[in-house]
Amino acid sequence: VPENTTYVPGSITGAGAIDTDPTNLRWDVGTINPGDEGVVGFAVQVNDNLTQTTVIQNEAQLLSNSGPTRKSNMVEHTVEPFVYSLDLTKSALPTSGSTVQPGDTITYTIDYVNTGEAALLGCTLADLFVPEDEYTILSTDPAVGSPPAVWTLGTLEPDDAGQAQLAIQLADIIWPKDWVVTNQ
Repeated sequence: VPENTTYVPGSITGAGAIDTDPTNLRWDVGTINPGDEGVVGFAVQVNDNLTQTTVIQNEAQLLSNSGPTRKSNMVEHTVEPFVYSLDLTKSALPTSGSTVQPGDTITYTIDYVNTGEAALLGCTLADLFVPEDEYTILSTDPAVGSPPAVWTLGTLEPDDAGQAQLAIQLADIIWPKDWVVTNQ
């Protein structure tokens, strides 16, 4: 079975097929007389964790008690990995860089879109705050549990897009002059 692939169970075909070891498939074809022909085969699935262009190579060999091992031609396939890409944009109201006062409300909006060629699996979006405990979450859309704000998005197919929004109220305390609220 070629490197960077996985044997598809049960796909082996041809007389004498044996797939008890899925990493080393074999066929016991018995005696091959002059003029005899046969076809054997199997299927593999290319591993989906490839991160760079990869060449999948495979060749067959025939072992016999009547002479040297014979090898087939090399079969090659070039695999171009999927491009994984996600655009993530965050904005705030009041806008980033604005001066706010204790007790003010800030609404953060996060837009996301899968701009890649493949699905993104197990996606989670988180909105983190520094310093902690200096704000109250007023609302989230979609709704989430307690801080930090974490949205479980699941699988994002190519071109899937969405938005998460979080409104916070700053604590009603006196902060040192030029204290900065950071939201990541």
